[in-house]
Amino acid sequence: MRVVVGASASASAGGGGANKLRVAELREALRNAGAKEEEIKGKLKADLVAMYDAMGVGAAAVKDEETGEGMSETEEGPSSRANEETKTSSSSSSSSFQQTIFNSKTRDAVAGGNEIERERNSNFSGVELTFLGTSSGAPSFTRNVSSLALRLENEIWLFDCGEATQHQLMRSQLKYAKISKIFVTHMHGDHIFGLPGLICAISGTRTAHSKAHRTKAEPLHIIGPPGIRQFIYSSITWSRSVLGMPLVVTELRHSSRVGGAPTAPHTSVDPRGKIFMGEYSPDNEAEPAPHFKDERAWTELGASGRLPVWTVYNDGELCVRATPLRHPVPCFGYIVDECDQPGRLDADKAMAMGLPPGREYRQLKEGKSVETANGVVINPEDVIGDDRPGRRLVLLGDTCNSSAMLQLGRGADALVHESTFNTEKTTEALFKGHSTATMAGEFAANIRARSLILTHFSNRYAGGFQGDRDDANATEDFGATVDEEDDCADMMLPELDGDSIDEDVELGERMHVDTLVNEAIQAKGDNRVVAASDFFVFNVRRRESPDAYDSAKGDRSVLFAGPRKTTPKLVVVEDHHHHEADAGDHHHHQHNAGGAGSRHGSGRAQHPSSHRASTTHASGARSSRSSSHSSSNGAGGNAGAADSTRLRRSGTSSSTTSSRPPRRVAIHRSGRGSNGGGAPGGGPSTNGHGGGAH
Repeated sequence: MRVVVGASASASAGGGGANKLRVAELREALRNAGAKEEEIKGKLKADLVAMYDAMGVGAAAVKDEETGEGMSETEEGPSSRANEETKTSSSSSSSSFQQTIFNSKTRDAVAGGNEIERERNSNFSGVELTFLGTSSGAPSFTRNVSSLALRLENEIWLFDCGEATQHQLMRSQLKYAKISKIFVTHMHGDHIFGLPGLICAISGTRTAHSKAHRTKAEPLHIIGPPGIRQFIYSSITWSRSVLGMPLVVTELRHSSRVGGAPTAPHTSVDPRGKIFMGEYSPDNEAEPAPHFKDERAWTELGASGRLPVWTVYNDGELCVRATPLRHPVPCFGYIVDECDQPGRLDADKAMAMGLPPGREYRQLKEGKSVETANGVVINPEDVIGDDRPGRRLVLLGDTCNSSAMLQLGRGADALVHESTFNTEKTTEALFKGHSTATMAGEFAANIRARSLILTHFSNRYAGGFQGDRDDANATEDFGATVDEEDDCADMMLPELDGDSIDEDVELGERMHVDTLVNEAIQAKGDNRVVAASDFFVFNVRRRESPDAYDSAKGDRSVLFAGPRKTTPKLVVVEDHHHHEADAGDHHHHQHNAGGAGSRHGSGRAQHPSSHRASTTHASGARSSRSSSHSSSNGAGGNAGAADSTRLRRSGTSSSTTSSRPPRRVAIHRSGRGSNGGGAPGGGPSTNGHGGGAH
């Protein structure tokens, strides 16, 4: 922690300057003056100020600085050390040194035991988590706001993208050019403000790569709650950002198309045919998520599995599902399941049966029987062990009730759960829609999670000391929605006033993430708990044989037996009426820009310009065409090409080619209890609940 006590004391000498110091600075000054730790530990600010004045700390600092009097150069003691720190801090604050998040030493992760330490330090085996931000609400010098990277074999998936995530990626060992998908948990700023810059950076990298190798740029997929389309659309178009890659944005909404109904294609909303937007509906006929304040409904619906579930990705090897969490704004948690892998071939046993290494080994791994030179038939089950269990990750957004995950997250190999507060602040946590360390530990025990990783810490805990920030309000979570009808926004507890807040901050300064880890261990029942830090890397190790945790997962074959769901159908909508002012009829063209693909790029979206001729639809006057293009299902989403055409005729999607700014897209607000947010191509929901979580 940066020491600025001497400079502050000398600047405010003589006139009650101690009152201008923060609590952490007072304690540091008293320690340097020789006060014992037990004398200052647990003291309130008024008591520390009295000790400060009684010991004459401020006067001594001024005397040493102005006259140079004090202890000799050869004599060491508390006063000399304080004087040296005063000079160092004073010179540092002037011009020679400026502390930033880039030159601050990051905090170490705090693990609960050796077993989880061995897990995190194991070799990469295809699934690895890297924490790019672990602070809640606002960054500190040692923690950035929320972002988590999931490194797979050939790509990277990002979960949330707070501000400066692009900087964090540059400081890590990850390459953001490999990011193929970004999953957003909710629309609070500390989880999304880094998206526009990162989108442009990825686009620039992929455009350069495609030009150098004469290939088509791979699309970037963004999946998130209601409002993500409007946010991406506005930030990209109003900033005049020109993308060189397809950008596919999908909202998770609870519309009329539920229960496995066909998904409408994603349609383009920009003249260049680069930005595609659409929505996914729940897989089940579940009720919409209840209101944030209805705690009983959240618990009952979640425990009985009656909350909506979305399958957002499934390529036969990995399946990603989403379900709502209890938070003041629509929020989701994501479950990433890996299918079971074939067992390993026992080469020693195969050679003992007369089969030397060769291509026959591959045939055995493919499930085919082979014959040795001696005529002995070897079946795959003779030399190949049992299937290795696939892994399961449960990655949660902000929440104060994760009961919707009880059935879906059982046996998780890694559970990433927020731990904004310690147990003493349970009331505040519930009021703001956040969790304590005890709540995280209890949920980990309920779903029988193998490893619990805590994140999203308030800045009142070490790793984000109050003394690390100049803003005394940094301990508050500023992630509030601006929706006028959202009466559950993160806010100060109504019974707290300014004085009690000061005492609360002083209490928080004595806290450390060790406190959170210990509380989570006690609630979970074992020590497989770790408090993540920025750039903390956790390898989710593959196991050779199933254990009790894998048994808790149940039969997951049904997850991968269904239809594939990778890249949605993309439709480019081109409106040429502005080029045909003298024509009686106006035309627009639709063509398929991509079909189902895979994680390995086998079905990537085609370039919009590669197909200029396709289905052509003629219509009459513009008024009749607009009427025919209006949404008929009232689902509140981007249901098809007509919605996109209507938007672009209103002037909202021409920002990348026009010198005039685009017109403002109307943001439709739903009624109380609604989850919907306006989006390009979507109107307000008519079913009374919009979609997603509340």
